[in-house]
Amino acid sequence: LFRGIAQCPQLRHLDLRSSQLSHQAVVRLAALLRGLNLVTLSLAHCFLGDAAEPLLDAIGTCRSLVHLDLRLNVLSGHAGIELCRALDASVSLTEVDLSSNELGDEFGRALSMVLGSNAMLWKVILTRNPLGQATGDALLQVLQRRNDTVVDLGD
Repeated sequence: LFRGIAQCPQLRHLDLRSSQLSHQAVVRLAALLRGLNLVTLSLAHCFLGDAAEPLLDAIGTCRSLVHLDLRLNVLSGHAGIELCRALDASVSLTEVDLSSNELGDEFGRALSMVLGSNAMLWKVILTRNPLGQATGDALLQVLQRRNDTVVDLGD
């Protein structure tokens, strides 16, 4: 599969949802992402967990990626912080679906800081994550003071 992807420079949309990706496959995909001009990447329902970290680093360097779907990937802890670094570095992402993960308040506070500086993101779906009052307060503060581009954070 990855050999075919590497030989297809015109590829713009890659949907790998519900795929069982080994660590080696994730590392290979991360390397491929740096050379592709993808607009959409869906890795929904892959249950990547911490194995997603090589991809998150690559996502921050993709200059054409607009839509990213990482719902239902058991993302939590350090992976959530790495995701925020990728979102902060991104110059093209506008829509990110992070629903149904395990992203908590540490992620929520880091995401709030990203939203304060990244004017490209306008839709970040956060539904069904264990985000608490601390995240709500941080998001409210940044949306009231520094961000007028976000229009959707999910239900």
